[in-house]
Amino acid sequence: KLLQKSREGIEWVLSTWVEALETAGVPAGTEVVIDDRVFDRQFVHPSWPAEQLNRWYCAEVSGLNFHTNLISIFTEPREAGRPPGVKTEPLSPWIEIRNRARSVKSGNHTAWAAREGEKGIVIHGDVRFSNDPIEVSLTDIPAYMARLLSDRMTTAGMKPVRARVADPNENLSGGRVIHAFATDMATVLRRCNVDSYNLYAEALIKRLGHEVTNAPGSWTNGSAVMRMVLQEHLGIDAGRSFTVADGSGMSRNNRVTPRMLALWLKAMADDPRTGDAFLASLAQAGEEGTLRKRFRGNPLVNDVRAKTGYLSGVSSISGYVTDGQTGRRLIFSIITNDKPNRVQLTAIREAEERIIRIADAWVTGKASPGAAGVR
Repeated sequence: KLLQKSREGIEWVLSTWVEALETAGVPAGTEVVIDDRVFDRQFVHPSWPAEQLNRWYCAEVSGLNFHTNLISIFTEPREAGRPPGVKTEPLSPWIEIRNRARSVKSGNHTAWAAREGEKGIVIHGDVRFSNDPIEVSLTDIPAYMARLLSDRMTTAGMKPVRARVADPNENLSGGRVIHAFATDMATVLRRCNVDSYNLYAEALIKRLGHEVTNAPGSWTNGSAVMRMVLQEHLGIDAGRSFTVADGSGMSRNNRVTPRMLALWLKAMADDPRTGDAFLASLAQAGEEGTLRKRFRGNPLVNDVRAKTGYLSGVSSISGYVTDGQTGRRLIFSIITNDKPNRVQLTAIREAEERIIRIADAWVTGKASPGAAGVR
């Protein structure tokens, strides 16, 4: 999506890298070594739902992440009853695509895909339109990247001897940078908090672990750093109010109270180093990201920015209501657990929005010159 916004495609990134290698005078027959050792190689958290590991929100987490660790599958309807046309992005001809979908002229567009074993993907359903791509998570991203770069270098005539992933204790410190592509932290935070993209949050927690320990970042050392930071800001007793298992909240081993979240949001808002940047990273109600379709109808009076959360049976939303003129601010945190199947998720979200509308009205009613503060 970042590339879409810049009007570039994933093949442009790959060709840019290959051109940089050629410009730097890297000789033909060069070995490609993927060094992902900034993180450990536990790509999937052990408590993530096994049946959902195909999905974009369960993408594997690596020290080298590319194209959000997904392959995009585009389908094109053909004659009714016939298999649709299929292409992938990035182009990965070594991945076996089994096309069990069919083209239709009427009815619903129901195309979907899933991994089959380690190297194959099966496409199912009816294809009526040329729709948004089906996104399937890839396995072992470092090995995939080695194959992908080797393929593009060979196509460009460079013909690498082989491509491989770095050995655990291999010394690769003698290299030089010939091309760099950087994403600023503000964009990363917005991907986490506006778009609710799990991979970015998981990479952040592992990177925290690496920065503090100088060991490969992991869910274990990243969670330990999170605990240290939270206790530093909120006190030792805060450790009894939370358990951090992963970065995104996909694990059901995470534990936190609404009070704990509210206290942390206050600490973030009060910190002059992080407050403005963190607030800017949150979705604005009714405008963007996971809140774009929320709070329809009766408009909110104040600026409401928040982060949502969802698991089967669980819904949450936490954030700020801020009066733009006085700066008066209210913090809210709402978590609903153990939702019965008979209760619709829309009912839970409507309840969340009613509570936040009450908060919005309270801030408006209490706002007056000189009343700025955080509650």
